[in-house]
Amino acid sequence: MMSSSQLIGKSYRGAKLLLKSPINLIKRNLYINDFKPELVVFSLTDRCQSRCSHCNIWKIRDYRKEMTPEEIGRIFSDSFFSEMKSIIVSGGEITLRHDLKNVLWNINNAMPGISICVSTNGLLPDRMIDTVKYCMEHGLNLVVGISLDGVGEKHDNVRGMPGNFKKVDYLVDELVKIRDEYPRLNIILGITHSESTHDSVDETKAYAMGKGVDFVPQIAEEGAFYRNYGDIKNTSNEKMLKVLSTLKDSSHVDFAIRFFMGDPVKFKCFALNKFFVLQANGDISPCLRYSNIFVGNLRTQSPAEIYTTEKMIKAKRMVKNCKGCLNTWVWDLSVNSYDPSLLN
Repeated sequence: MMSSSQLIGKSYRGAKLLLKSPINLIKRNLYINDFKPELVVFSLTDRCQSRCSHCNIWKIRDYRKEMTPEEIGRIFSDSFFSEMKSIIVSGGEITLRHDLKNVLWNINNAMPGISICVSTNGLLPDRMIDTVKYCMEHGLNLVVGISLDGVGEKHDNVRGMPGNFKKVDYLVDELVKIRDEYPRLNIILGITHSESTHDSVDETKAYAMGKGVDFVPQIAEEGAFYRNYGDIKNTSNEKMLKVLSTLKDSSHVDFAIRFFMGDPVKFKCFALNKFFVLQANGDISPCLRYSNIFVGNLRTQSPAEIYTTEKMIKAKRMVKNCKGCLNTWVWDLSVNSYDPSLLN
């Protein structure tokens, strides 16, 4: 039961959000540059050794020049990132970076205590284990997301890599051992819903529960980030609704259910306000869907310079006219900026 001081604090925060919500909408609609990001999705590398059926990143051959750990630390030391709550470090496959430990250390050094979520395909488990041990020993707040699109050969078939499941299984077991020593470590297994994985949801969820780790589903979507336009084979709405009905109830699940029942998914998106995608070479993009849109480069420009350009205003107009998506963090951060009651 909450104490009176806790109740007062919660009421105060709620009132503060309600007051800020219309102001946030006004600033967004007028393209007023007064926001600082709370989340950045950082594509650390374009390189990937998976061969996923729902993603074509692995087909890239013109890799962008990756930023060094020192460049990354300098970028995130800018006061523009003073309100950051979390960062998703993804790829490509991040364990292909031999300097991964230095990258994560520099991120934490620039933004002390930030929640760092790293995602991996599990194909280099020992490198991931070594990185996690380092992060735990040095006090980083780490979330490890591991892709799992089925159990056994089902996962290998979706990922196009024989033996991938065995490596993931080994990685999960070793990370659980580390978590026993460092309880702050959060481990997540994530499945991507598509026609290829529909029949694997229940057993993958059961596998995660058996290992004592979190299970987070996401819906396969087309986007410039994945280079997969026209390649996604989505399962039927009826099958998807059946899957969604088995998931833990949340506002985003309710939102997805409405979508697969035929309702529109457009919402007031805060891309380039509350969040953005940072590419491996320093380019800023609005989100995963529009990762082929570049508004500036943090390697050569400061955030203050980028956010005052006509290119930025043009990109924000495009975001404003977007028809919507089912991306969890995009929806959560956006809705929380103008109507936090929808998240309850």
